[in-house]
Amino acid sequence: MGAARLAGHLCIQDTPGTFQQLHFAFYFLPFTGFYGRPWSMDQRKLLFQWLQRRGLNCYMYAPKDELKHRLLWREPYTEHEAGTRMRSLIEAAQEQGVEFIFAISAGQDMVFSSAGDRLLLQQKLRQVAAMGCRSFALLFDDIDPCMCQADRDVFPSLAQAQASVANEVYQELGQPSIFLFCPTEYCSSLCSPSPSQSCYLQTIGQELLPGIGVIWTGPKVVSQELSAALLEEVEAVLRRRPVIWDNLYANDYDCRRVFLGPYMGRAPGLMSRLHGLLLNPNCELQANFIPIHTLGTWFQSELGRMEEVAAPGDSQGARDGSYSPQEALEVALRDWVAEINQQNISLPTSDARTGDGSPVQSPSSSQPEAIRNDVPQTPPGPGAAQVTPEEPRTSPTAQVTPEEPRISPTAPVTPEEAGSGPMTPKEARTSPTAQVTPEEPRTSPMASVTPEEAESDPKEVRPSPTAPVTPKEAVSSPTAPVTPKEAVSSPTAPLTLEEVRMLVELFYLPYQHGALAQELLEHFRWLRANSLSVGVPPTAPDACGGTRWRGRAQSFQLLCARTCRLHSRLVSTAGRALLYDLHPYLWDIRNMLLVKSGWQLPAAFTSLQLWALPEPVGIHLQSLLQTLCQL
Repeated sequence: MGAARLAGHLCIQDTPGTFQQLHFAFYFLPFTGFYGRPWSMDQRKLLFQWLQRRGLNCYMYAPKDELKHRLLWREPYTEHEAGTRMRSLIEAAQEQGVEFIFAISAGQDMVFSSAGDRLLLQQKLRQVAAMGCRSFALLFDDIDPCMCQADRDVFPSLAQAQASVANEVYQELGQPSIFLFCPTEYCSSLCSPSPSQSCYLQTIGQELLPGIGVIWTGPKVVSQELSAALLEEVEAVLRRRPVIWDNLYANDYDCRRVFLGPYMGRAPGLMSRLHGLLLNPNCELQANFIPIHTLGTWFQSELGRMEEVAAPGDSQGARDGSYSPQEALEVALRDWVAEINQQNISLPTSDARTGDGSPVQSPSSSQPEAIRNDVPQTPPGPGAAQVTPEEPRTSPTAQVTPEEPRISPTAPVTPEEAGSGPMTPKEARTSPTAQVTPEEPRTSPMASVTPEEAESDPKEVRPSPTAPVTPKEAVSSPTAPVTPKEAVSSPTAPLTLEEVRMLVELFYLPYQHGALAQELLEHFRWLRANSLSVGVPPTAPDACGGTRWRGRAQSFQLLCARTCRLHSRLVSTAGRALLYDLHPYLWDIRNMLLVKSGWQLPAAFTSLQLWALPEPVGIHLQSLLQTLCQL
């Protein structure tokens, strides 16, 4: 399934109509499922605080980069590892009221029929239990479905072998209240021919003890939507409600993407169909504030809906409490601005450490960008130009191409998937235990432009509905966002609400672009489709086409300048933690926009017609911009 940590809620039904809420919150870290640099202890403590604030109180530890979680799962933790790292992590979670779930992935080379392997697995989990852990998970995702000869001699199927091991471990640990099982077929696209007709899932549902929860990612590894109807099919074959492992924000499959948008695409009333929900976040801790914040809002909305069902009467109250992704995003944006500014005041420099706690050499984020030699500077020209802080936008979100990401490198590709087009890198891994492969080709999110679209004028756009606070309000609170005017006058002024919103819109969701990214892409597509108009003299009979092209090119330049300005502001004002996590992504977009606007600048307004470049060059420039929000 891929990536790394999880966050969410777990609902356990005590009696019919009554639910005990165990809010499943985050399984992450160097331990938790994602590939990449492990999080430091300070980062994990900050994560636990975020989870506690949002009512999410579960954390699953399943780090793919920890050898003793997967590759060397048989080896026990040393005294140092157990005392200074694992026990401290468990205690830090419990201090915030967060349930710590220890996951282990033994399926790669385990001999299911071996009494020795079974004993080693139990000893490893008992060691962790002795450190204070009460909840566990066995992960059998992204493994070879073929059993060794010794196992084939004992078990008729892989499902029976896995269920036998899981049941034995579950009983040896005293049947803990939270014990999760991740199957090898963990989404609809991996089931043959379908979840309801999968012999593997049918056996798992029959053989697993009823107290064991089963993990499921949805129709795909990264599911755009989750519906109650689809979950009913899974519940029927598993004979229990599934625990959703939601990979919506997992980004370890593509080093050029990060997702900052609101939690969405999950149907209202979904929680009543689930035994729990785990959210697999971005590898970068600071990128997960809005995902966690909006997940908490969604969760509270679902709780209110369930309470309304249990005690009907005030139907209007239930409607008023329904979840709105955009409203949740607006609240989360304001809180994130305050969090960013608070971190700049209070967080120690250890937030930019590597997994082992050693400091990382980094540029000081307290200096203006103009005097920092170790961070790339915005060159003069369009990228350095200052623009008005309020730029019109198109719709808040725009749907992107339907190519479905996969996040499991070992997951098979069905003939239908293979025939639908090239496999995207997302279709390479976001399973709890997938391996990251070298850079892979990506598909293009750019749809062709119709003649009608090519001739149409730019769409009328709307300003953002949320205005920044006034200077008077900002003075009253050290963490309040400042106005765009204040930010322009002082290079090191705190990031404003509008600037943080721009950042989110550039890096939105796997299947949706934010307003700023969508507007950039729309301008680019239109300009390229109408590139022959650029060289038409203003006095020519058909000069209106050239005039329209130049006007739209100017709008594109302004958007490029705003993005470059945002990069400068992030480098000049962001704390070290935020800068290290998000700078590489914004730096990448900034450079691509500078390249594009540099080609366009003054020559595009002359008869050189640089927009009518030879096809190979034009395609290359287009592909550069496509990676803004590439699928």
